[in-house]
Amino acid sequence: MRTGNRHASQGPETGKIRAALFRSSENLFALTVLVIGVGVVLLGGALTYVLRIPIESAMLEEAVRDIETTVRPFVLKKLSPEDLAQPMTGARYEEVAQMFRESMLPHNVVRLKLWDLAGRVVYSTLPSEIGSSYPDDEHLRQAIQGQHVWEVTDQPEAPEMRALGQLIEVYIPLTWEVDGMPAGVLEVYLPYAPYHRQLASIRNAIFLAAVIASLTLPLALYLLYRTGWKAIREERNMTIQRQREVDALNRLLQRDIAHYAELQQRILRLRDEVVGPVPSQGNAPPLARDAWLAMRIRDLAEFAPDVMISPAQEEPKGEA
Repeated sequence: MRTGNRHASQGPETGKIRAALFRSSENLFALTVLVIGVGVVLLGGALTYVLRIPIESAMLEEAVRDIETTVRPFVLKKLSPEDLAQPMTGARYEEVAQMFRESMLPHNVVRLKLWDLAGRVVYSTLPSEIGSSYPDDEHLRQAIQGQHVWEVTDQPEAPEMRALGQLIEVYIPLTWEVDGMPAGVLEVYLPYAPYHRQLASIRNAIFLAAVIASLTLPLALYLLYRTGWKAIREERNMTIQRQREVDALNRLLQRDIAHYAELQQRILRLRDEVVGPVPSQGNAPPLARDAWLAMRIRDLAEFAPDVMISPAQEEPKGEA
């Protein structure tokens, strides 16, 4: 009785412990999911910051390629090296200015200048700059050496340009001969605002993707955890139930084995007694052998009634 009470008292305690462990595992997993979500958001922010410079550089390179494939061929086709020999004035300036106004504005060019190799402005969309000389300009020297140079600036030289905000300043060498030396430099200003908006759109898309991932990934993990934990718990309960059934059957089998072992011992003793003399009953009168055998068989039948039933005593299976 003590053992039964101990097991009965341990049952609810075990259930409470299991429930507490389950809640603890759920809380731990929820904390893990939260950490993963925050980590994904932080990773998205870090990627946005880290990729900002490469993306911006790629966009500026695309702008330079656009100038090189549209404006530069037009300049090389319409002008000649002789046009860069001296500053343009009078009718020639008006002719070139009209040509550029009709062709360059659709390409978002807000300002255009032509330089000779001495660092002198021979043409500009701002007439006041023609004839100015900047031989020490670093970007100009790099372009004269054959390099493509660009930068984003919010402080252009001309005060009239500062109202346009940030601009992309591009320097492209002009070469009329294949593999020849540059005969001059083309300087073009593009508005930076469209590229800035595109960059902001890409940055926001990356951050939004990180936020969506931070929400969907933990949710998917949590649903997977709940589904998997439910399946595991059901399988565990089924396994425990089957183990209990197996234990019960095993106990029943062990009891039957002990019962039939005892029956075997009694049968062996009865066999030995049948061939021997009738044992003495003390002061009682001796029993006849037949009466003694009947008594022993009756005791054996009471010990194992399921074995001692005769075929005639069994009920027919087909009868109700």
